[in-house]
Amino acid sequence: MASAAPPAGHAHARSLHCPHLAYPRRLYLLRGVGLGLLLLMLAAILHHRQVPWTAWLGPLLHCLLWPHVAYRLWCRWPYRRTARHQLLLDHFLVGAWTPLIAFNLPASAIALAAILAIGTTLGGARVAWRGLACHAAGVVAGLLVYGVHVQLRPTLEYVLASLPLLLLLPAGIGHFSHHVMDQLQRRHVELERQGSHDGLSGLFNRSHWETAVRTEFSRSRRTGQPATLMLVDLDHFKQVNDLYGHAAGDQTILNFANLLRRHLRDFDVPGRYGGEEFGILLPDTTSSEALALANRLRESLHAQPVLADHMVTASFGIAELVVGIDNHSAWIRATDRLLYNAKYSGRDRIIVRGREDQAGGGATDRTTLRPAMSSREPEVLSQLLQGIDISGTPIAMFDPSDRLVLANDAYLALHCLPGGVDRYADIVHHCHRQRCGPVIDADSADEWLQRIAGVRRSQPWRAFRVDTYDGRSLRAAETCFNDGWIIASFVAVGH
Repeated sequence: MASAAPPAGHAHARSLHCPHLAYPRRLYLLRGVGLGLLLLMLAAILHHRQVPWTAWLGPLLHCLLWPHVAYRLWCRWPYRRTARHQLLLDHFLVGAWTPLIAFNLPASAIALAAILAIGTTLGGARVAWRGLACHAAGVVAGLLVYGVHVQLRPTLEYVLASLPLLLLLPAGIGHFSHHVMDQLQRRHVELERQGSHDGLSGLFNRSHWETAVRTEFSRSRRTGQPATLMLVDLDHFKQVNDLYGHAAGDQTILNFANLLRRHLRDFDVPGRYGGEEFGILLPDTTSSEALALANRLRESLHAQPVLADHMVTASFGIAELVVGIDNHSAWIRATDRLLYNAKYSGRDRIIVRGREDQAGGGATDRTTLRPAMSSREPEVLSQLLQGIDISGTPIAMFDPSDRLVLANDAYLALHCLPGGVDRYADIVHHCHRQRCGPVIDADSADEWLQRIAGVRRSQPWRAFRVDTYDGRSLRAAETCFNDGWIIASFVAVGH
């Protein structure tokens, strides 16, 4: 009988990593078992008829060798038409053995039914009709090779030899069909998940999350029950990618997603809104309850950093659904504005709609650059800082103790700043040691810092040229205030 086990080695290894090989592997098993049972039936009839040994060659090669050859051919040319052509060849060869067994009625009918069932299961009615044509062509070829011999009346020996094929092959076809249906169901579930979930974090993707927000907006408006949106943005995430690599950035996203799962309820809806920004839909939740959740998340980020050796903080914007928000898009936009207010008023803080003057988080350990300006037009300042952050102009703000309060990505990249370096003197020493960023025109960094401190006291505003270690020449401007100073660097037109 033909072996029912797949050949070991390279083809087996490929099937483990290539899902498209699972179908021919199952067909290989089905073909091997089916042709093995067919050979058992043919052998009984050929032995009873005492045909010469040369007549055995065709059935032996077909039933014992062909399953392995067919599988190898498909592995070499993995196309659907390859499997279809192989099924048609099976039809032709089974038809060719019909004159060899003298048109024995039970055996011929069972063989035709078996190969027809396999062809219909795998290729549908179209392959079945083509298979019948190939079967008829095989009968004609068999008559030409083996001559005309007719023995329609079955014997008990023939019937017994046909029973294994009659009983076992339908079970094999049923098992094959069940496996295919099971695989299709799993693939359907997988595709549904891929369509609604983010591949990296495992949270809902933006499209699905916004659909959930739209549904909750309608439900809350209809029932009058509270609902709150929270948007979270990981602070200085680009710095993580630049300093530690994209693998560390991906791990940070994944770890933060796991943190959300630990703190959220089963009916809360977290999603990855884009990049390092996350959205959380909180049904049946007031803004006060959402604020308590945000504080717990912020405390967890401080207590258990999502990235080893680097503190990653987050900014939070929280907006409860209230009168005046016309649709779910306006709800998201309102929350997004609060998030940006949190980011550009110092980061690592929480801003709740209606409590903008009570921003929590970083206010205890950071100093605002210029409170007088902020109190006049907070939204204008927020938009200004947002534009500065996404521009290519390096800019940073420091408090009176020379501690870094805010810096955009361009400034961090210019100075190659690692995590934990936030004082101006440390930044200068870092650049001097690493030979990156602005060139220090002095024998030592300490000497240069002492000289610059005197210049600042005498010149509250100054413009000067800065050369960098990578050969660029920048034009810098520095402005000092009573509660801090700001420095901005601009690329010069010429050297």
